[in-house]
Amino acid sequence: MRKMTLALLVAMLTLFAFSVMADETAPAAAAKPHAPYLTSLDEALAKASQENKHLLVDFYADW
Repeated sequence: MRKMTLALLVAMLTLFAFSVMADETAPAAAAKPHAPYLTSLDEALAKASQENKHLLVDFYADW
């Protein structure tokens, strides 16, 4: 019974330690700036071609 209680306590402390470490690294990842959005297709195509990169076009409709 004592070994089981000790094992459970160690497992709980390990999970707690991992959750604390995850909280400390989250703000650094959230502080990254995102790439600016381009609203002109012609400008985006020219920039992608100049930088030899792919282009993602995101569009939607409210119907």
